[in-house]
Amino acid sequence: MIDFLKKHTDTRAFLLYILLISILYAPVVFDRKTLQPPLYQPHGIVDGWTYGYNGRRPVNVFNVDLATPIFYEWPINKLVGDLYRNGEIPLWNPYQAGGTPLAANYSTRVFFPYQILENMSPVWMWDIFILGRLLIAGFFSYLFLSRVGLSFRSAFLGGVLYMFSGTMVWFINLEQMANVAMLVPLVMYSMESIINGGVRHITLSGIVFALVLTGGQPEIALYVIFLALCYFVFRTVSLNLGRGIVLMWIRFVCALGLGLLLSAPLILPFLEFVSLAHHIHPPGSDMGLDSNKELWRRVFIILTPTLTELPVSPSILKGILAALPDPSGKPFYFRIFATNGIWDYLGGYIGFLCVFLAFTGMLMVLAGRVSTVRGHVLFFTSFGSAVLLKNFGVIPFVWLGYLPLFDQVWSLRWAGPVWVFAFSMAGACGLEIISRYAGRERGDRFRAYYIIPSLVFLLLLLVYTFLPLSDALALTIKRHVLYDSMTQPYLIPSLLTGCIVSIILLSAVFLMTLYCIRKGSGFYGIVGLTVLELWWAIPRGYDYNWLYLKLIPFGIGFICIFVLMKERWRTAIALVFAFFGSFLLLDRLSPYGFPERYDPFTEPPYVKFLRERIGYQRVMGGYGVLFPNFASAVGIQDLRYVSALAIFHFKDYRINHLQVTLEKEETDSFAMWFTGRPERNVDYRIVYRKIEDDIKERLPYYSMLGVRYFLFPAYMPSELDLPLIYDREIRIYENPQALPRVFVSYAFETVSSTEEAQKNHRADYVLIEGPVDMEDEPQKPAGFDTARIVEYSTRKVVIDAEARKKGILVLTDVFYPGWTAYVDGKPARIYRVNGIVRGVLLEKGTHRVTFHYSPLSFKIGLVLSGIGLLTITVLMVWRRGGP
Repeated sequence: MIDFLKKHTDTRAFLLYILLISILYAPVVFDRKTLQPPLYQPHGIVDGWTYGYNGRRPVNVFNVDLATPIFYEWPINKLVGDLYRNGEIPLWNPYQAGGTPLAANYSTRVFFPYQILENMSPVWMWDIFILGRLLIAGFFSYLFLSRVGLSFRSAFLGGVLYMFSGTMVWFINLEQMANVAMLVPLVMYSMESIINGGVRHITLSGIVFALVLTGGQPEIALYVIFLALCYFVFRTVSLNLGRGIVLMWIRFVCALGLGLLLSAPLILPFLEFVSLAHHIHPPGSDMGLDSNKELWRRVFIILTPTLTELPVSPSILKGILAALPDPSGKPFYFRIFATNGIWDYLGGYIGFLCVFLAFTGMLMVLAGRVSTVRGHVLFFTSFGSAVLLKNFGVIPFVWLGYLPLFDQVWSLRWAGPVWVFAFSMAGACGLEIISRYAGRERGDRFRAYYIIPSLVFLLLLLVYTFLPLSDALALTIKRHVLYDSMTQPYLIPSLLTGCIVSIILLSAVFLMTLYCIRKGSGFYGIVGLTVLELWWAIPRGYDYNWLYLKLIPFGIGFICIFVLMKERWRTAIALVFAFFGSFLLLDRLSPYGFPERYDPFTEPPYVKFLRERIGYQRVMGGYGVLFPNFASAVGIQDLRYVSALAIFHFKDYRINHLQVTLEKEETDSFAMWFTGRPERNVDYRIVYRKIEDDIKERLPYYSMLGVRYFLFPAYMPSELDLPLIYDREIRIYENPQALPRVFVSYAFETVSSTEEAQKNHRADYVLIEGPVDMEDEPQKPAGFDTARIVEYSTRKVVIDAEARKKGILVLTDVFYPGWTAYVDGKPARIYRVNGIVRGVLLEKGTHRVTFHYSPLSFKIGLVLSGIGLLTITVLMVWRRGGP
């Protein structure tokens, strides 16, 4: 077996990466802990934690944007998996916002193969898919570096640096980011394949581009393609192949075009949705120019992420967080948006060792000649630095934000994967360069390679000591004045200890580098030191006492790396087992940390109660009950939503008729959240207004949209004057005024615009946009007949209706292009009614009305995707038939 692994280095790397993931995430792999975000923060199907869960909880320090995977991604994952298992294409979500596009809301990732497999798998397996992204990121980083000529240990180090970087670890369960981030090394590997390969590599690269474009985040995808383009320019210029460059660029353009064709079923509906929806990325805005130039000290978080490992507390971030009591009377903290440290402004971290190796390697290159990796270390260090300088507002790098498409990208987070990957590759190249000069004969040039790492070390040490360490000391000394009692105990084990550990690690890698240069061996010690540094930075949700105890496995690991440097393998293996055992024991005994594995979609009894009586009526929850988008996970129709894109007329209807406007309209980003929480973000200030007050004032409009039941926490009596029909784990109030979800109206007026319809509509008649194809318009007197829904699925609604005279059938689902209607099998026009819902004209008599969702943008996308698949088939057949 050992001989086999020595000969098959790729297999060895793959197995070692699995081993490292198993050690660094031992609680998840061996002790039934979970990374699923709904177990990390309150609210879901019930208020508080997941129904029935009584296990361990983390201190709230994990993931800057934890709310996004909890409320936006995870419930939608469950819905998408259910749809695929039922043989449905996930194009429309009827359970949120009165109905909303699903696939077209790009970051739902519904056509990404890896995500499809995850969503269709049992929920307990989702942790495997979360960790699998680390394996893919690390292994393909290794393959890429091996392909460009790095030795096994340097290529292996590059995989370690990227797979455990902040992009992959801190955002590990933000899948719209992690999906695309894990593909960055695969894209770079495919670029090398295009340069060195033929037709088959064009098709494979096209598939890789398609995966990037369907992975979940269009902003990241843009920067990944930008990195691929820059790298391709660098490689084609450095190879100096003359006319052969033209052929290479033809291959690149063909591969990118093929990727666009294959991903068209997602891209075209998305572009259509963008034109019809509210979002915060308008073209021509200053989004792409946003930077951190006033807060440049944040760059040191790239080196020491534990500087921000503090529990989020309202005393630190006033106006952003809400402290509310849970049923036991103890406070818990609900984050309104991303507030943990400054991660939202960086998109990742790389650690001290990566920076030391990258800049040491680069300066060694500038001081001498290196054949293979000279250009690579310069390219990756320059690219990573350029993106960071852009994020910190440095001219001319920030001007990238003026370019089309780039002006719509908030690069402070979404460019994180590319600059983190670039520095990870530069760090690996740095180790390769150091190793190539190790053990050479002494001389003036040889002594220079002692001087370079010494200069890099001293510069990093002096700057770090003068800035972050001095600040950490000052904050720690003044902690009783600056911080509340909740946060004070974390300053020493997190902020101060993190700085000291970073300095120790920097000093260790410097001394090891000198030793390796002198002896020509010992480089696996540097690899082990890198693993230890990145392990230390992984957030685990411990409280302050157990953050101190992390020093025990850290000390064992620190001894282990010096044994690795001496290449005493048996002793090193024994110490690895000791590190693993101490860490696993530490985690098991800790009262706080990764939660225990549990199904976050466990249904409480009220769900069954509602299903038995709700029919197709809607609900409205408050204060964390059935928090968006958990209605999608349990198949109950709701008005609320957490989304990246919100249909314009529904967003306007919500502001005009469902919520009372406070002082001024909410900020753009919060217009994409309609949660039922009492916190309202007004000009970046939190204003509280009871959700009951909005419901009482706007009840006719909730009733028009078919909201039959209002859901509230069991410990919070509602002030609604409505019948209480359920009082157990939650309270359910029934709204007798709710209109049927579908009815035939005989009283309407026509209006010329959506704005006019929303402004003037009332409960006793409906307003229809545009001219109506009827000889006589009905009169105003109120009157309607109920109709019956006989079939309701995500893309099809079948209704039986009987009209006493000419009228309009109203289905209170949101109006959106792509829906078609048939009355008795004949096409019929869909009208926008009351500025928000759908209507179809009916003649007197009995009718069957069918609504079907099949947008033209998706059909065109399917045709283009078919062309792409046909092209792949032709290219592969042509290649096989060739000489």
